[in-house]
Amino acid sequence: MIYYSPVPLELIQSTDPAKIISIPIPSGGYIRAEAVDYNRIRVLELVSTDPMDYLDEGLQPGRIVSLKPSL
Repeated sequence: MIYYSPVPLELIQSTDPAKIISIPIPSGGYIRAEAVDYNRIRVLELVSTDPMDYLDEGLQPGRIVSLKPSL
């Protein structure tokens, strides 16, 4: 079978589904991500009803995001 997709192969052949986490964002949506390193994640998917979230370059799939610890 041949599968054509604009999505990078790394995202299609994702790791174990148990390692995927959902992180809420302020607009009420969430991002699905996988851990890359300590305090860093790779965004896999953005789920939101706010169109401005899709314009935020920091939330684009494939982007590596550093998490800030909360006190």
